[in-house]
Amino acid sequence: MEGEAVYRQARAARLVAGFAVFLAAGLCRGERDAPCAPAAPLEWRADDRVLVLAPHPGDEVLGGGGVLRSAIAAGVPVRVVFLTCGDHNQWSLKLYRERLVAMPDAVSREGVVRMEESRKAAQRLGLHARDVIFLGYPDLGTLNIWCAHWAEQMPFRCMLTRTRQVSCADARHPGAPYKGEFILEDLKEIFREFRPTRILVSHPADHHPDHQALYLFSRVALWTLSSDPAPELWPYLIHHPQWPPRTGPGRRRDLAPPPTLASPISWRSIAVGKKARRLKQKALEIHRTDYQRNAAYLDRFVRDNELFGDFPDLVLDKAMVALDPPTSGTSRREPPEGLNPAEKERFVGIESRTVGLEKQELRLEVRLTRPLEREASASICVLGFRADKPFEQMPKVHVNLTAFSHEVFDQSRAWPPGLVSVRRSGSDISIRMPLELLGNPDRVFTGARTCLHELPLDWATWRVLFLNAPDDPSVAAASGE
Repeated sequence: MEGEAVYRQARAARLVAGFAVFLAAGLCRGERDAPCAPAAPLEWRADDRVLVLAPHPGDEVLGGGGVLRSAIAAGVPVRVVFLTCGDHNQWSLKLYRERLVAMPDAVSREGVVRMEESRKAAQRLGLHARDVIFLGYPDLGTLNIWCAHWAEQMPFRCMLTRTRQVSCADARHPGAPYKGEFILEDLKEIFREFRPTRILVSHPADHHPDHQALYLFSRVALWTLSSDPAPELWPYLIHHPQWPPRTGPGRRRDLAPPPTLASPISWRSIAVGKKARRLKQKALEIHRTDYQRNAAYLDRFVRDNELFGDFPDLVLDKAMVALDPPTSGTSRREPPEGLNPAEKERFVGIESRTVGLEKQELRLEVRLTRPLEREASASICVLGFRADKPFEQMPKVHVNLTAFSHEVFDQSRAWPPGLVSVRRSGSDISIRMPLELLGNPDRVFTGARTCLHELPLDWATWRVLFLNAPDDPSVAAASGE
């Protein structure tokens, strides 16, 4: 029994670690970028307060170190919040490829080291240690929490540290369960206390699950608080295939978005001065745990500018609208570099998604690059939000498909067949989901992915859909995007 338990634990850890194969092997090999508007200097207002939300130590420097330094130099109050301690960074790839079982103490020690590196890097940029906050949620586990660990569900169990609660004594709330409502409450508490006017946060199109999760939790927290005026949200991108391009003689110094994300995102390019670039480089090097393994890749983020931008939210009507325009690049039509030859042969990608409303049903159409077969699977997620109901009480629906069957879950609870209509024709999947089963939401989050066994193959970015027209004029009508 003991040997079987160890095997199960190792397999579960590899499931969590699968994402890291692509983050290590496939995200930094290309040379592509898109045209970009000239970078502009950032003008600060007298009432500005900047909050930087980072999934892991180092992300705050990579995505917004220049803006962070500019704010500090201008006397703008700044605070940095880390969702995780980054303690799985070196272990995840080893677990997946070498089939190791990590020792919890070793993983936890790496988290402590990375926290100290973060404090020193923040001080190098001009911040005080008191302006750096760690929430301590599980590295590579927060998207799992977002999808399936709310309310009466058990807390998520981290397979590397074998814990179900925040174990770091220096975290904001030690002992907080690994559950969605606790992450949400932490963010709301920080928003209320600090009252930011601009929030730098990870991007929904990022190919790291923790980066997706932090963006999603932040959107819900801001909606729940309904601040007036609402702070500006500035998403920054870190992990994306074949990006950022290399630097060096004869290569451009400015950072441009991946061509596959040039539209419909409206990108904001912020100039980073020479002194700020030097400080950003030094702060990046202080994150030694990460830098000594990935210096050539990480240095590509030290540029003449930094980029921020988001997908427009959509207001749905009866017309079907594309969530993944042909140039959006939220899917990979070619297998990523991290797969071995046998895995590449069985690759299934997400070609496109469209969505609309019809007779009080949410209608989702998903096209894969090929039909599902053997051990390949697809998962389509839909989570509803409404302003008058706690988010933890709203359904969190997943449609999980294999080659010959499908199941529908609300978190871990299987729904009876027939509640949700799922039809397939070759590579095409059609889903009709009654709004009543989603809790009659005002807004919806939806995302999708494909897997081979426990190995992630492809992601489609999370999008935000309004089912009733909001007051915010920046939200796009679906028929007009």
